[in-house]
Amino acid sequence: MNTVFAKDSVFMRGLDMVANAAVLTLLTAVCSIPLVTIGAALSASYEAAWAAKEGRGYLLRTYFSAFKRNFPVATAIWSVLAATGLMLIALWLFTTSMAAMIVKIMLTLLWLIIMVWAWPLTARFENSVMATLRNALLFGGTSPFTTLAALIIPAIAIGLTVASLQWLPKGLYLLLILGFGIVVQLQIPLFEHALKPYVNKVAA
Repeated sequence: MNTVFAKDSVFMRGLDMVANAAVLTLLTAVCSIPLVTIGAALSASYEAAWAAKEGRGYLLRTYFSAFKRNFPVATAIWSVLAATGLMLIALWLFTTSMAAMIVKIMLTLLWLIIMVWAWPLTARFENSVMATLRNALLFGGTSPFTTLAALIIPAIAIGLTVASLQWLPKGLYLLLILGFGIVVQLQIPLFEHALKPYVNKVAA
């Protein structure tokens, strides 16, 4: 019994992950309400989850500190991604030729790569907007398995949410409360592995 409730036991680590997921989801949802702050909210969620994994500081304090510090760069990145995302939606809606289809698929893949890498990079490194966008493409291209896994995790979460709407409506509330936070925490080890050599270089 003492082993189960030990701080480093699987049960306690799992419980801690669930609690952090709920807090991260709530914080990110609330801080994203103005819409323009979505970038800062996302980058703060990754930084807070990273700190929690490494046992650094307190989740709430880390989140709001990261939100404030990353706000200028993260907001600019989000503005770029939001604008290009809207243009991509318009492209999918109003173009139907085969040539346009190829262009749409390529541009959408590039957008997804930047979207999945921009926030952990903003959380981990202090760079300009253009440097972060460029690095997102570089890491996305040089770490294809990390990129694919990091995209599959939220895709599964979205699929489970859609499935819950039809087959298990009561489970939807749990997914909405925990989903985003769980996704971020599952992605962190992937990004940590890919970025470790560069983090160590910066630290040195």
